[in-house]
Formats: sequence, structure tokens, C-alpha cells
Amino acid sequence: QNVWKRVIDDYYTFGNAYYEVVTFEGGVNIYHLDATKVRVAKDLENIILHPDWSEYTQREDEAVLIPFYPNFVKDGKSQRSVIHIKDYEAEFEFYGLPDYIAALEDISVSYEIGRWNNTKFKNHFQPSCIVEINGDMSDEEAEQLVEEARNKFTGEGNNGKILFLVKNGDTSPATVTNIADNSDGNFMQLQTITNQNIITAHRWQPSLSGLVSSGKMSSTGNEIRIAYEMVMATVINGTSQLLFNPVMKLLQDNGFDIEGLQVKYQPPV
Repeated sequence: QNVWKRVIDDYYTFGNAYYEVVTFEGGVNIYHLDATKVRVAKDLENIILHPDWSEYTQREDEAVLIPFYPNFVKDGKSQRSVIHIKDYEAEFEFYGLPDYIAALEDISVSYEIGRWNNTKFKNHFQPSCIVEINGDMSDEEAEQLVEEARNKFTGEGNNGKILFLVKNGDTSPATVTNIADNSDGNFMQLQTITNQNIITAHRWQPSLSGLVSSGKMSSTGNEIRIAYEMVMATVINGTSQLLFNPVMKLLQDNGFDIEGLQVKYQPPV
């Protein structure tokens, strides 16, 4: 179960997943290989396994070469091989791509909206403004005053910021000019659009992500069941076959009875 879950996680995160196959006299074991530690060799017949690719040059002796199934490399009394799971992508010979690649810009926008809201919270939802301070002070004193005020009243980010203007020789009172911010409504609409684009890129359904359609609160269960059947037919069954069929073939090749072996899913409602 843990191997299956990890392989699914890697496949949906990276568009690539790897089973390690270890055969020995009388049996076969199947393990998960962390996709971040695997690279496909140039010959397209092996993978290179390394614990830390950022230090590959300094630790090249730790790299392990393992062939793709059905080829094996001997390792003591056992033999090792690797099964690479990926979708076909034109011009991508070595690796697959995750579904959400089409929504990378929307994911980035969603992240930036979250940062914007977090900054507003840190700045106590105060608007951006221009503060004109009048008086006689040195450059160092003016810089210290501005720095202390910014640290006290603002957080990170560009919203809710304060622009300070220090005027020497002017005895008029300090003035504060608020800068109108009408972007909240636009951000709410943008968040809705990006959420929809992200869900669509994953070939998923909003109701299965906890987003209930407007005016359908009374039929939420029915909507979820319909969405579940749709994703089962269009996404989950196909992905299950892609991930599980190589395991079935491996077991069959090693003389195991695979009749009745299947992956079962339970509907959410």
C-alpha cells in the first residue's frame, strides 16, 4: 500500500514514477524509488540512482546504474531492475510531464494572491499611503526615522506600504495621503478563474475539491457522486492501468497467479 501511494504521488507530482524490482530465488519484491533521486541514462536503457544530485560531481562514486525491466543487474544473490512509469509526450524521450504543466502560470498567480493577502494581514489591512514629514534633521536621522516607522507599521510585500517624504526647512504639519486600492474585487475574480484553471489542468472536478456549485447545496451528495463517476471513467481508471499493468506483467512473468488481482476504489459518499 505504501509503495502504491508513493508511486502515485510521484507520478502526479513529477509526471514520472519508478518501481524497483528485486528478484531472488523463489520470489520478487517491488519497491518505490524516489523520483527526485533518479535520472534516465543517455542510452535510454538504464537509470542512474544518486542520493543527492546537487553534489553528484563530488560524490559520483555513490551513483548506481540499474537497467530497465526486463533487463537485470546482479546484486549479490538477487537481481535488480527498474520500471519507469510515464505518459507519452512528443519530443520528450527521457521523461514524462505532469498534467498540471498547463496550469503553472495559474498556480504561480494563486501563490502570489496568497502572498498579497498575507501581507495585508501583516500590515493590519491598512492602505498604502504617502507620508510627508516636515522638520530639520540630518540625512542619518531621516533614514533612521523612516526605517523605524516602516519596521513598526509594515510587513513584507508591496501592498500596504508607506512612502516617506522628508522635507527639511518646512514648518508645516506632517500630511498623510492614502492611496486608494480597488484591487480586492479583481483579485477575488482572478482567484476564481485560477482555481478553475488549476482544477481543469488536473482533469479533476470542483465538487471533489470541496468547491460546491452555487445553488446546489441541497444536492451536494448527488453532484459529488456524478463527479466521482466522471473522473473514474476519464482519469482514475486510465491512470490505474498505467501504474498497475507493469506490476501485473512483472508478477505474471515470475509465475504468480494474477487472476482477480485489482485495485479497488471507494466512492467518497
